[in-house]
Amino acid sequence: PAPLTPDSALSIWSGPPFAEIDGASHLRFENLVIEGISRGTAAVHIKAGDHICLAGCTLRNLSRPAVVIEQATFSGLQSCDLYDVATMLTLGGGDLRQLVPGNNYAVNCHFTQVSAADYYGNIRVRGVGNVFRNNLVHNFPGQVMTVAGNDHLIESNELFNIGFEEGDGGAIYSGAAMWSWGNVYRHNFLHHLMCIPQAHPRGGIYPDDLDQGDTIVENVFYKAAHRAVLINGGAGQTVQSNL
Repeated sequence: PAPLTPDSALSIWSGPPFAEIDGASHLRFENLVIEGISRGTAAVHIKAGDHICLAGCTLRNLSRPAVVIEQATFSGLQSCDLYDVATMLTLGGGDLRQLVPGNNYAVNCHFTQVSAADYYGNIRVRGVGNVFRNNLVHNFPGQVMTVAGNDHLIESNELFNIGFEEGDGGAIYSGAAMWSWGNVYRHNFLHHLMCIPQAHPRGGIYPDDLDQGDTIVENVFYKAAHRAVLINGGAGQTVQSNL
């Protein structure tokens, strides 16, 4: 093989996962295009480890989840583009029993659909103390982002054109977890969210089924479905200073 240069192209066609990481530290994958993977848990599966980063990467055209982060710490995505994949991201990590944060992150990323109109997307924030910040999320037929666990920070994101094929749900949804306290949603811009006539109402940010203890502050909602914030039961909710 020839030496790698900035113009080199590496391709794995319909093969196994690109990377499975279990216990490694201080790894950085930069400026890669990862596509065409049809086997394994995810194209990039971070089972455990710390300080593992995908930076400036594009993950696309995958029939498996793009990135799954489990028990890692200080690991995540930075300035990546993800589109046309079955599941965008599972951002986990942290100890629920001890409320120890994972400090994992997705920052400055772009999540969308280009051609695969049948994929719901699915951005899942799980565990404790993870960060979803400064991301652009748009053009998904259903409920794209779900949050569970404790002490997550969802801030400075823009979400639009979400949920145009379903009733119920929200652009950002959490539900059926009375113990899921401490999650903060702030400085987000949610706009042009669909609410289909005669379908069950939808919300912009939607704590459902006794989900509790959320703080929803200083967000901007414009044409954000049936209710900008839709709370269905639950205690300890703080909603203030939103526009």
